[in-house]
Order: sequence, then C-alpha cells, then structure tokens
Amino acid sequence: MGNHGSMTICDVVNAIRPGEWSSYEAVAQAAGLVNGQRGVASHVRDATCCPTWRVLGKDGRPKEQARVVSEPGVSVEAKLESEGLVFVGGRAPSDRAVGAGELRARL
Repeated sequence: MGNHGSMTICDVVNAIRPGEWSSYEAVAQAAGLVNGQRGVASHVRDATCCPTWRVLGKDGRPKEQARVVSEPGVSVEAKLESEGLVFVGGRAPSDRAVGAGELRARL
C-alpha cells in the first residue's frame, strides 16, 4: 500500500490477516492517530470497508459494541473462529496478535 503518510484505519485493518487480531491501540498507532482509539472504535462499529471483527480489546476480548457489520447475527468470536482463531477463556491468543510495528511494515 505504500504511502505511510495517508494510511487510513481501513488500510491498517486490511493488513490484519485471517487468523490474526490486533488491538484498537495498535491500529490507531499504525494509522498515525494520536489517542485515536475512540476513532478506531467508532470506525469498527460501523465500517463495511474492512474486516473490523479482527480488532479486539488489548486483552484479546471483543468489545461490547463489536459486531460483524457485513453479517448481522454473526458474533465476532464466531467469525474469528471461522478464520482459525481459537478463543480460550473468552480471549484470543496473544501469539496471534499483530502490533502496530508489524501492521505498518505490511503497508
């Protein structure tokens, strides 16, 4: 994707591959947003341009408002599990988390 100066939240979220997840904080940092977690949360709640279900709380749990916009009635957990992510105790495994640096490197 190349141009680091104009990365959008969707660009960053699109860099999270099936079977992976990232946190609101990491997405905001990768997009260059200062204190942008709220903006990411708002985007994740309503966007259809990217796989927003791959953005979780930093503890690996989906936020209460998280949903799969493109598939009403499908839970975030079910969607991620269909991509190969296994939740343990309600959390996605930390070894499948992608940080801001890795997300930036993929862009």
